[in-house]
Amino acid sequence: MTSSSNVRRFMAAAALALPLVFAANANAESKARDVELAQLDLSKPLPSGICFEDNAKGTAASKLITAMRARNQNSVIIADKYTPTGQALDMYTSNLIQVRSDAPNLFGEGYHVVGSHPSNAASTGYCLSALQRTYVVYNDSVQTVPKAFEKGELGKALANGLKHEEKFAFGGLTDLGTFMAVTFNSKTKDGGVLMADGGGNGIMFYTIGNSGYSANLSASARSIIGLPPLAQAAPPAATLPQR
Repeated sequence: MTSSSNVRRFMAAAALALPLVFAANANAESKARDVELAQLDLSKPLPSGICFEDNAKGTAASKLITAMRARNQNSVIIADKYTPTGQALDMYTSNLIQVRSDAPNLFGEGYHVVGSHPSNAASTGYCLSALQRTYVVYNDSVQTVPKAFEKGELGKALANGLKHEEKFAFGGLTDLGTFMAVTFNSKTKDGGVLMADGGGNGIMFYTIGNSGYSANLSASARSIIGLPPLAQAAPPAATLPQR
């Protein structure tokens, strides 16, 4: 593998922390596995705990892009997770296909993608966990915790974050019924990722920085989420991160 063992352990653990929250005897490092595109059925949702690595068959980035395109994914939130050795890409995707007419911000399949390097550099490896449902909003417009995430300790933590301008932006539900939520302050770009069981309790948490909506979102995708047009929402071009 091209990534260091420490980075590999971090990526594997992060890729499986979400779907395996509170699962008995979860061993993230042993369950995560490197795969090649030929081993996957891209007509079906990707499984949690798979990783793409740079090797003779191609770059990790090219493999990830191919897989994400096949699953009609949009990179929605891009951030950096703070790690013992620095920062690492923390990205959240969604197909942005509405699943219920009475819940306009509830969408289908998505993924949590963790990289070996920060968001402003190409990673040599990526690991991902799958989300069965995703919930995406424009966080500057959020005044209350979305009803689906008001459960237990998770709801209380998200409500407390609102008091400090750290607002809900993205949420997910895994096929095991566990929850995750991404929050950040749109001015400071600092935020956090919260994971909880199906009752919203037993929270796990980590901090993120450089957080924001992907500049790669199309105009139609931004409209679906409720984001203002990019030209109005973005800072001056010279300050945009290269993502």
